Amino acid sequence: MKKKNLGSTFDSWLRDEGIYEEATANAMRRVSDRQDLIRSSGNVFADMGLPDAAALDAKARQRARRIEARMMAKAIRESLKHLRTASEIAELAGVSPETMQHNLDQWKAERLIFSVEQEGAEHFPLYALDARENYRPYPAVKEIIRILGAGLGTASWFPASNGFLDNERPMDLLASDSDEVIAAARDAMEEISHGCRGDIDE
Repeated sequence: MKKKNLGSTFDSWLRDEGIYEEATANAMRRVSDRQDLIRSSGNVFADMGLPDAAALDAKARQRARRIEARMMAKAIRESLKHLRTASEIAELAGVSPETMQHNLDQWKAERLIFSVEQEGAEHFPLYALDARENYRPYPAVKEIIRILGAGLGTASWFPASNGFLDNERPMDLLASDSDEVIAAARDAMEEISHGCRGDIDE
């Protein structure tokens, strides 16, 4: 099996989410102090027989992107643990797979839920469905989708520990404190809009 290029996947995801420029700018800021130190050293590196400043700059940028890619890969792996196919959700809900697929398709069209493509099959976030209401989406999910979008980034945000929520996971609070989860989503988007990589990617 051909090994997937993680860096390429990460870049594609950033572009799909519309935050490629913000992410790249933030990665560069993370190494700016190191770059300034390198530049201020003048010819000292050459005199010592070390790589020149340009080479070290490039290595610093590559290292920052590798760290970003590892973080994203970890978030993606965690998010996939909490996704289920329509058939799996149908079994839990006690309805036919056809009925559940129809419901999920309708809810997705209304932006009440999102899905992620995995291994050729569409997967839905189980935590976004209220078992007490015959596995209908929690009302808060629609607002969170409006704020964060309906992509892999949102799927990665829900199961991640969130500082705004005292390190609770948004997915665990949908039933008990949905208003705070919505507030956390707004906080995450505000961080992104200011050029910071916040909880949505962690």
